Amino acid sequence: MGYKLAVASNSIRNTVEVMMNRADLERYLDLQLSNEDVKHAKPAPDIYTKAIRQLGLMPEECLIVED
Repeated sequence: MGYKLAVASNSIRNTVEVMMNRADLERYLDLQLSNEDVKHAKPAPDIYTKAIRQLGLMPEECLIVED
């Protein structure tokens, strides 16, 4: 079983999609979330909990890398 990869960005959805496509990363991602997908943007944990839930994982199974 491999890793599940997601992007959880504070940017708007269109920006996330364009940047992942330009970087040729879209094909590696299981999920892309933007600030439009949650009620409260970062630094609130909403986007992380949504990503974890949608990927079918437990928090302790996840690694978050920020820029």
